[in-house]
Amino acid sequence: SPLSMTSPLTLTTPVNLPTPVTAPVNIAHPVTITSPMNLPTPMTLAAPLNIAMRPVESMPFLPQALPTSPPW
Repeated sequence: SPLSMTSPLTLTTPVNLPTPVTAPVNIAHPVTITSPMNLPTPMTLAAPLNIAMRPVESMPFLPQALPTSPPW
């Protein structure tokens, strides 16, 4: 399922991941976030990240409850 959000995704700072992402991010499970994501390195995408326009259920920002570990 796509990321569930209550509003379009807005980041004031770069999303940092432990390793660079060079492919589209495909998350097989819903992700609930309750605060800003701050991880170790800049995220590089080879393809556009299409999240902001998806239907929204609940997403304030920060891994609070994950069904499984993220792909990274």
